Amino acid sequence: MIYLWRKKEMKYLYRFSLILAISFLFSACYGTQEQVKKVQESLSGNWELIGLLYEKNTIDGLFPSKRPTVSFDIENEIVSGFNGCNTFNGPIFSNRLSLTVFIKKVKSTKMACGSDGEKVFMQLLGQITSYRIDEQNELELFIKTQRIMSFKRLSN
Repeated sequence: MIYLWRKKEMKYLYRFSLILAISFLFSACYGTQEQVKKVQESLSGNWELIGLLYEKNTIDGLFPSKRPTVSFDIENEIVSGFNGCNTFNGPIFSNRLSLTVFIKKVKSTKMACGSDGEKVFMQLLGQITSYRIDEQNELELFIKTQRIMSFKRLSN
């Protein structure tokens, strides 16, 4: 009877240790609140599109006159910018390293455009799931694990 109790106790101890180890692993991946806030704050500011993964056209073909820009205001949870033809603004949600643009709530001006660039840009922006700022201080936006757009920081 004592042997069974110890075996059962060891089983619970093992499960508890496994859960604790997984918790530490995830907290280490995301960093402390201060680290996450620092990364989020580095996203704030103005960015210009320099790269786009789109198989039907090139970035210069989609945006022949002026490239899109985005401006992130993390504190107020707002994104705004120029999508290649019209200006836009709307809500965003940033949680750790994920980024969600609530594209259905984005407001935009309604000028007629001659290319598909605006439509492509807004569709892709609405699918973004995460971001990172790389070693060259370029912003990369991802859909799942695929890098879709790259931006360079604009000076204010």
